Amino acid sequence: MRRKLLGSNNGNIEATLGTLKHAGVTSSASLAKSLRALLTVGLIAKTRQGGITYGSKLCSLYRFTDEAMHDWPKFGIKSMPATNDWRAFRTLAEVRTALRTAHAAAKRPTGDGTPKLQKLNRSDSGTEPKASQTDSIPEQEAAALIHKLKQVAGMQTGPKPL
Repeated sequence: MRRKLLGSNNGNIEATLGTLKHAGVTSSASLAKSLRALLTVGLIAKTRQGGITYGSKLCSLYRFTDEAMHDWPKFGIKSMPATNDWRAFRTLAEVRTALRTAHAAAKRPTGDGTPKLQKLNRSDSGTEPKASQTDSIPEQEAAALIHKLKQVAGMQTGPKPL
């Protein structure tokens, strides 16, 4: 992400899976965990929340806290000086505790230990009444014609005399 910082684009840095594949990020889970760690430690801050709005997808935008940020009126982002949020941590133990807490909070609670699965409303084919298959008229006529041809062919050949 830091390579994308070109001097004046702080606050307009995207961190999507497609843009970070060249850096070795191959799964969305590892990307989410990494972004959560950088946000928790205070090295980056989110300037725009991504998601689906007005029928289109928007990616989240980030800024580095050790650099000043310029206005981005197109995105509704105001300028701000460097905040250096990472300085709030005094020891490495504080950082580790904050990361453990953030990662634990991001996990989905399962309650009694069983995974929560979505219940689907399925209709069982065994209980559904079976409708009789009716052929279309051309199919019925073709089947009848083949049956007649077989009968006629059987009559012509008939049993052979001994």
